[in-house]
Amino acid sequence: MRADVENSRTSPSAFALWHNHVYRLYWAGAFVSFLGSWMQTVAQGWVVYELTNSEMLLGLLGFVGSFPTTLLSLFGGVVADRLEKRKLVITTQALFAVNAFILAALVLSGRVAYWHIVLIAVLNGFIVALDAPARQAMVMELVGKQLVTVGVAMNSAAFNTARILGPAIAGKLIEVANAGWCFFINAVSYLGIIFALWRIPATSHPASAERLSVWSELREGLVYVYQNALLRALLLLDCVLSIFAMSYTTLMPVFARDELQVGKQGLGNLFSATGIGALTGALIL
Repeated sequence: MRADVENSRTSPSAFALWHNHVYRLYWAGAFVSFLGSWMQTVAQGWVVYELTNSEMLLGLLGFVGSFPTTLLSLFGGVVADRLEKRKLVITTQALFAVNAFILAALVLSGRVAYWHIVLIAVLNGFIVALDAPARQAMVMELVGKQLVTVGVAMNSAAFNTARILGPAIAGKLIEVANAGWCFFINAVSYLGIIFALWRIPATSHPASAERLSVWSELREGLVYVYQNALLRALLLLDCVLSIFAMSYTTLMPVFARDELQVGKQGLGNLFSATGIGALTGALIL
């Protein structure tokens, strides 16, 4: 096993993507977008807890934001298969940017209310249900099947590096200025990946041949997962971790402000620490 890992690290295929101009462009745009998204995650939790002083309402925000994604991700995958993925992802990123601009305006003007943030979180949850499967499929089309594991690993590296830097920047910005600027920076950061995707040639074209109905494709996908023991185990593990292990991130503002009393910068540092752990684990594996 270790020999296989070492060979993969020294194999030319591990560096081949750096010679792929299209993927480098996508990776850079995605990294900028991830950076802004993590800044918004930190700012959003802090703003909600400052507005409500309620752990329950903070947890409710996390639930309503993830529920549409959980409910509609399978449907989003079917839609992604039927549309040109590059255009679909450009559309979803533009919608994310609009929502972030709205939150930035509300927070910076002092007019933000809890229900504003909940509504935006729900809308973003619906968008993620389309964006996530389309983006994952697009990465495979950009790099090819032979390099898909390398592409996924590099995408994970960008995500977790941004997970370290973004929260640290957000914590300092909230401390010295206003949390609204985190939302504004996130909105602007989406322009990076939109620009990158605009420069990338079309990754796929919808199949013109007759195909199954949406419900038939959904059923076909569920049957495939049910018949694959490894996929069933991975999905079960992901569900267990999401429910029992990852919910603490939603309550991080409570830990930072009330329990540890480390304030805004401390909140950013706590999020950054999880990013360090995630990136380290990914490098080891």
